[in-house]
Amino acid sequence: MWEITIGTDPVLEESCLWRLESWTTLGVATEARASTFKIRAFCLDEPPALRLAQLQAELTQDATTFHLLPPEISLTAIPETDWATQWMTHWHPRAVGEKLIICPVWLTCEPQGRIVLKLDAGLAFGTGEHETTRLCLMALEQVLQGGERVADIGCGSGILTIGALLLGAKSAQAVDLEEQAVRATRHNLALNQLEALVAEGSTEAITPPVDGLVCNILAPVILAIHPQLRDLLVPGGWAILSGLLVTQVPQVVQALGQDWHVQHTLTEGQWAALTCVRN
Repeated sequence: MWEITIGTDPVLEESCLWRLESWTTLGVATEARASTFKIRAFCLDEPPALRLAQLQAELTQDATTFHLLPPEISLTAIPETDWATQWMTHWHPRAVGEKLIICPVWLTCEPQGRIVLKLDAGLAFGTGEHETTRLCLMALEQVLQGGERVADIGCGSGILTIGALLLGAKSAQAVDLEEQAVRATRHNLALNQLEALVAEGSTEAITPPVDGLVCNILAPVILAIHPQLRDLLVPGGWAILSGLLVTQVPQVVQALGQDWHVQHTLTEGQWAALTCVRN
């Protein structure tokens, strides 16, 4: 086994995960500590040096966009017998908002009066470790009254679909452009004994109308698809939009224009999530 470790700023997490999507990995984990942030990707075969150099160049370019230092990439051989331990030690139960606790499926989790969301952290983005995932779950907790039909655009691991159902949504549809994410979402739904319609695609794969939707992607994508998001909703329906840097919020709000009313804004660190109501 081989471990690729990327030391970087948390702002680049989504860029790193996106760059790693084309790699054949056994799994990806994030590790956040007081002064460090690392992304670990695990591979069965040793990655070619040329491909690692390409990854370094791509991530350096991404870092420049955010005026950050280039990430530091290292490669380490891991004895096969240590794989399970190496993978699982990076994940711990995490309480989110007032109601949920995210629990890696291999751990015994004390509910502590919360609703347990079981997750098999694997290849798809969305483990609760990133600020935008937590912000979306907290926004869902605020907006869900019970009985809603919900859509999750760019579902990743399915964590937001599962969170919506656990918090009272009546039904859910989940879509992602990556087949890997579709498989992960179905797997994690089964772990929580929940059902949803899961499909590969984007807004066109959602059957309207829905009462609410969550879209945790990136600001440029949200700017491009917000008219389609509006068309999926019933009049007065809501959308949680995230994957946004705080500095990008004014641009997104301006682009939403008169078609939406921004009801709530949640922030954590450099990230934000908007809860918008369709006018």
